Amino acid sequence: MGSGFEVLLNPYTLFWVLLSVCSMVVLQFAHKNGHPMQVIPSFSANFILIPVIGGVTCFGEVLHPVQWIGVGIIIIGVLLITINPENISEN
Repeated sequence: MGSGFEVLLNPYTLFWVLLSVCSMVVLQFAHKNGHPMQVIPSFSANFILIPVIGGVTCFGEVLHPVQWIGVGIIIIGVLLITINPENISEN
């Protein structure tokens, strides 16, 4: 088992830390400038979709058809909520 210092020097660790910081900045910008009914579902869906996409592409995981249907339902739900800005009431 490596030391904590070796883990911090791992390029994947540095990449994920940088990606997390960038994600936080984008989320804060979206909350400041966007409508909550569009921002929150989009980011919530990403918490599910990003690991699924990463698992399939990076680790060669195989999803069953029912799992792909679930991914599709998530994407459709987010699109239905976020694409039609007419449903957003201005308060």
